[in-house]
Amino acid sequence: MPSVAKGAPDKCKTTLDAGMLASDGHVYMFKGSYVWKLSDRGFEPGFPQRIQNIWKELPSDLDAALGWKNYLFFFKGFQYWRYDGTKLSTGFPKQISELGLPGIIQNSFMYAQSGLTTGPSCSKAD
Repeated sequence: MPSVAKGAPDKCKTTLDAGMLASDGHVYMFKGSYVWKLSDRGFEPGFPQRIQNIWKELPSDLDAALGWKNYLFFFKGFQYWRYDGTKLSTGFPKQISELGLPGIIQNSFMYAQSGLTTGPSCSKAD
């Protein structure tokens, strides 16, 4: 793992852009071009990292992130990216409209592991 990224925001004093619980059991929190990895022990050593050190094709300043069915979904503007671990799935990024959802997704959450749920309209796509 690379050393902690220089110039990262203070994790205790910043607002966050996005956060997600991934299938690896870790929570990932995003701000600008940085990501923090958390476990039940707290912040993991070696973090924050630049987002592109882990997910090379992702832009900075994400709107939302979601772990669902062993995939990681990231949303920015009118596009979304799907990863299997750190590997971008073939054919991504795609337009959010391909999910049948209008506009920009600004947040997301899981409810009872039942499917992809996004806000603010709480539309669901399976």
